[in-house]
Formats: sequence, structure tokens, C-alpha cells
Amino acid sequence: MPLVDRFRLASFVALTFALLFAQAMGQQVQSDPPLAITSVSVVNVSANSATSALRMNQTVVIRAGRIAAVGESKTTVVPPGAQRINGGGKFLIPGLWDMHAHVLNPQNRDWVLPLYVVNGVTSVRDMHTNLPMKQISEWRREIIAGTLIGPRLAAVAGPMIAGPGAPFVKDTVATEEEARRAVIARKEMGVDFIKVHEGLSRSPYLAIADESKRLRLTLVGHRGPVTASEALEAGHHCLEHAGFLLAATSSIEAEVISQGLGMMSPAEMQLLARARQSYSEDRLKALCSHFRSKRAWLVPTLVAGYTWDYLKDGSMPSPDWLKYMPQRITRAWKAPNPMMAQLTEKDFTEAQANFDKSIEIVGSMHRAGVNIMAGTDAGVLLRGLIPGISLHSEIALFVKAGFTPLEALRAATLAPARFLKMESTTGSIERGKAADLVLLEANPLEDIRHTEKIAAVIVGGRLHDRRALDAMLTTLADGARK
Repeated sequence: MPLVDRFRLASFVALTFALLFAQAMGQQVQSDPPLAITSVSVVNVSANSATSALRMNQTVVIRAGRIAAVGESKTTVVPPGAQRINGGGKFLIPGLWDMHAHVLNPQNRDWVLPLYVVNGVTSVRDMHTNLPMKQISEWRREIIAGTLIGPRLAAVAGPMIAGPGAPFVKDTVATEEEARRAVIARKEMGVDFIKVHEGLSRSPYLAIADESKRLRLTLVGHRGPVTASEALEAGHHCLEHAGFLLAATSSIEAEVISQGLGMMSPAEMQLLARARQSYSEDRLKALCSHFRSKRAWLVPTLVAGYTWDYLKDGSMPSPDWLKYMPQRITRAWKAPNPMMAQLTEKDFTEAQANFDKSIEIVGSMHRAGVNIMAGTDAGVLLRGLIPGISLHSEIALFVKAGFTPLEALRAATLAPARFLKMESTTGSIERGKAADLVLLEANPLEDIRHTEKIAAVIVGGRLHDRRALDAMLTTLADGARK
């Protein structure tokens, strides 16, 4: 079949799946009874303030996986035969999204996916997998049908594109021609977007950006071997991780890029410390302006900065959650890391200072109107980034950066839906939208950490109450010990 015909076929298949997926958002077996959450406080993540965001004494009716009604309890009719949940004293938020996750691996499927659900994460964007898209489509169907417990796989990159020497990647590209072929191959696979990683030189990176634009594929991922502004100009629609921000707001960005340093080397710590020390408010303002003009997005994965503490002394933000992960992974996380032997106490001090400065910069970018979403980099690759619970740590770091709790919630709910152009079907608690919801025991607008006090999770209209969530955790803990 000629290449152009294969593209037409792939585009038709992708469009057909997108339409079916959109139709299936919230669909469930018609024989399931309606569900009604009564007397609950609903958090409207579209609101401008915490005061206007909280709607007290509401009833939310769910039918066939969608929100059928939202209104005052005294006037909202509960359908006959509906399953009722007393939401008195509780708070309802949209399901959370992790916009930088690594979940699609058959070996990890049965523990990663439930860990997201028990933590109220109902949608993810997967950033790298070698699984065939046919297999991913099957998992998507199973999740929608309720035969597989997991978050919606809202967008999937397929295999990320990297240059020689990049970590975690076997098949790399070294030339412009190889780079273009890699983008074409992923288009034929049916991926949802193109992700670039480390190790690329300038020419292949720009070829990837150009080919992605030609094939109408969204380009996201690491900044690459160009400045942040050059990446945005090339069409990079979403930049991942906050590490590049230290260089992008300094006077030595070109030097940092030219060094091409590896992960966690002493030289890298010293160079990033120099970048931090040469921070420029004017360069930050210019970067924010460029983000806004290109309507680009940032997923800073700030929580990855906690791995420094974990690597240094074994501490981490959520140690109690380790027992739900397979011991083969936690043992690897706890094993001595040879890279750590190279680092001095000063290196760790600089790493912590870099982390704190990154948080500060993200807060400044938020106040400047840059589009920011919550993501974690969780999976199995980076120590201490536990799927699900890390998302709560991420939005807590957003609040530390200066977001209000409402703004942090929006970055993990409505903002991802807007980024994926799915805000008409998901991302907030409104009539007609998918019933992906989290019922909380305490008000998250008062303390963002209250998002961890989960009473129930609803995915596609299917209720997982506290008893069901605890049963999932027991199963995970039992499996982790095997």
C-alpha cells in the first residue's frame, strides 16, 4: 500500500477510535441502576475563587456513566431505583489526571492501574510505551467496559524518540532522515502524540518538530538540544519537567545545552547551580511571554525533585505506599546507586537549592499566565515516584509554589481536559460530562492535602466505595509480597 494511502487509513482508524472513545466516555451497561450522591458539597473547578467554587448541599445524579444532573438537593429529582450515597459533610471533585505517567507495561499493569484509581486519578497521559497501539486500544475498551480497573488512557505517546546514549531507550535516531522516519513510523502506529527525550542533536530534533507539524501530530516532551524559546518556536506544544527552567531563565542557557551532561553527575550539579545563580527576571518574563504567545503548556513534574532526598537518605514523601508495589521494584529502588558515590554533600545541597528555585519559577510562570498541568513521571523508572499518590504530592507542591488549592485542583482536572480538547466531555462536574469523580472526607479548598482523604472514586460512572478501595489495597499488598 502506498505511504499516502497508509496515512489515510491510519487517520481514518484514529478518527474512528476517537469518535468511539468520545462516545464511550462515561458509557456503561444500561442495566446498571442510576447513582445519586446527595447533600454533597461540589467543587466547581471553573470558578474564580474558593468562595464561588463551593456549591453546598448538592445532588449529583449519574446515569449510563455520565452526569445526568447537578443541582440543589431540595429540587434535584433522584430517579426511582437509584443507588444513593449520602454525601453529607463530604466534598466532590472531578477525577484527577496525571499528565506525565509511565503505566503501559504488561508486567506492571495489574498494580499500576489500580494504584491510580485508589488515589482518585481517573485519567492519565502515558509518555512512553513499546506496546502495540492495538493492545492499548484493547486496554482502553476494557477500562471503559469496567472489566479492567484503571484510569482512562486519555493519550498515549507510543515509543518516545531519543538520540544515542539516552537512558531507557534502545532504538534511537542520529540523523535528520532517521528522525523523520521515526515520526512517520509512529504516525502509522496510531500514536496520539510525539514525545522527544534526551540525546538528540539539533538537526534531528528540528526534523522531528517539522515532520510532526507536517503530519499534524502534537510534539511534547523534553526541551531537546535547543533553547526553550527555540523549542516553542519549532512547535513544541508541551514542555515536560522543570529541570530546563533553571537554564532557560539564566544567562548561560546555551552553555548548559552544549554540555549535554548525563543525569545526576557532579558536573551537572555545578553547572545547574551556576545557572540558578545567574537567574534573570527579564529572561523569565520573556520565556513566559513566549509560552503565552504560542499557547504552549508546561508539565513541571516537580515531585521528581523529592527523589534527591530518597537517593540521599532513604526518605520519601509517601513511604507507607511502598507496600503496595512489587518488591522487585522497591528492592531496586532501595539498592545502592553507583551514581550517588560521585556526589558530595555540596552536590546534594545544590540539588536541593535547584529544586527550591524550580518551584519558585513554576509559581512565577503560573502568575504570569502560563498554562500548567499536573504530572509526576511516576511508573517504575524513577525512585520514589509511586503511581497515584505522587499526583497528590505534585499538586501540594503547586500550592507551595503559590497556586491556590483551587488553581492546583484545576491544573489536575480541567486544564488537562482543555489541553486534550476534551473539556466538553470531561474535566469538571457538569451535566453531560463523564462521571469521573472523587468523593472526599474533607474540603480540599482549605487544605490541598485533603485530596488524599478519599471516601469513594467513580470512574465512568462505576462506584468504588471505601470498602472496595481498601479491598484493592489489600490485594495489592498481598501481591507485592509474592
